[in-house]
Amino acid sequence: MIKADSLSRLYQYFTAIIGYGVRKQYSFESIEEFVSYSETFRRLEQSDDSFLSQRTINQEIAVVYCLDAPVSDVVDSDTVLIWVGQAYMRLFFHFNKSIYYIFLYIPLGEMLQLYSLYHEMDWNQLFDLFTQKMSEVTLLRKLLNKKKLSVNKLAQLSNISEATINYYCLKDSNIYEARYAYIDAIALVLKVNTNLFLKKIHNYVDYGRYEVDKHDPIFRSFLGLYLASYFCGDINNRKYSYLVENNTFQFNENQLSVVWTESSRFANITESKNPAIIKIVEEHCEMIPFGFRKNYILVIFEYNQVSESVKAYKCLIDFGFDKIIIINQSNILCVYKNYWQSYISDSVNKMMIEKAKTKTAEIKQKI
Repeated sequence: MIKADSLSRLYQYFTAIIGYGVRKQYSFESIEEFVSYSETFRRLEQSDDSFLSQRTINQEIAVVYCLDAPVSDVVDSDTVLIWVGQAYMRLFFHFNKSIYYIFLYIPLGEMLQLYSLYHEMDWNQLFDLFTQKMSEVTLLRKLLNKKKLSVNKLAQLSNISEATINYYCLKDSNIYEARYAYIDAIALVLKVNTNLFLKKIHNYVDYGRYEVDKHDPIFRSFLGLYLASYFCGDINNRKYSYLVENNTFQFNENQLSVVWTESSRFANITESKNPAIIKIVEEHCEMIPFGFRKNYILVIFEYNQVSESVKAYKCLIDFGFDKIIIINQSNILCVYKNYWQSYISDSVNKMMIEKAKTKTAEIKQKI
């Protein structure tokens, strides 16, 4: 299991690994190959970061580059490489794709060039760029271009019909739903890992992000309020009072409640909907007449890995609440007449946790 407090070390490790290859003047493609097929990333793609406590950075570089002994020293990386290392790791965890997949759509040489354009921007800008690149060409077509292989040739080598290969090239969803035997055959021909053809790899289960006092109802209510206020001007402009007896916030006729889903590794998405979230909203609807819901805001912490898009929550608008705000591992989403989504940086997350801890202590002293 990978926790949030491992992220800074993973950024550091990846920066050092990339930096070593660049300083040794390995070709960018060679660096990508070493990294993509290393034991380090095989484990990381299986949600295992135990190597952080088992090996030093010098030892990890040796593992990735298949060296006989740990490197003697690691030169401090420059600001460009630090940004590049963090950029790849953020894309890796945000999109739940294999590192090979990330390199496929933004190769190392291109990422180095992106520094001048993106290093002062919010990470959302890089995420948007990556989303755009994914939409421009399907995964299998991208792979065939990289490998300089035709559909006809892949069909011959994999013993799969050309019509089927063309079907997989048409939409990513087609190959994500393909039979494993076909995926295995294609991966073997293209010399890639089969997890490249998964819609999402489960490489990040962040029980740690909100681990601090997460079972304390007062703490988690204030954490939800502060995060929602930070990203939503409407909430920030209201001076909510905390009602200890029912653990809600009140401002004139407006109410706000914070709830958490149970910790679970995978969200059960059905027909592009998240049943766990819908159930929570339905339970709250039982207590609030429809006519009063327009003054009610529901903030939900979601521990599931998927559903980082508002699409899985569009149906929630029908419940009639003023706003429903979903907070997951790295994003905050607002569902009401206008949807919006923002990225929660580590610094904002830590700041709000400290603020909520302080407020919780104040409240408990008065009880």
